[in-house]
Amino acid sequence: MSATTPQAIRTRYHAATPHHGPRISASVRSGTRLYIPSPTGKSEDHRRAAVLLAARMGWATELTAGQFGRDTYWLPADGFVESVRTLQTVLAKIAGAMS
Repeated sequence: MSATTPQAIRTRYHAATPHHGPRISASVRSGTRLYIPSPTGKSEDHRRAAVLLAARMGWATELTAGQFGRDTYWLPADGFVESVRTLQTVLAKIAGAMS
């Protein structure tokens, strides 16, 4: 994937260490990452980090989130809707083939 193709953004809370205060990281598979301070790790900090990274990458900043484990994954809202539609179409075809 190229850096210009939108990818899922993963955000994660990192507790304070001796070298860094508490923070949220936002990253994509291509390796681009940023950190923002976050004393509480609240969901609005996760959203802010994801939006900042999406803007930095030149992507849409209207994002939809999903939780998996301790990570939050963010996709462009319009791409998420299209993915759901595609999944529904595939499931309908499978159901039709099985009947």
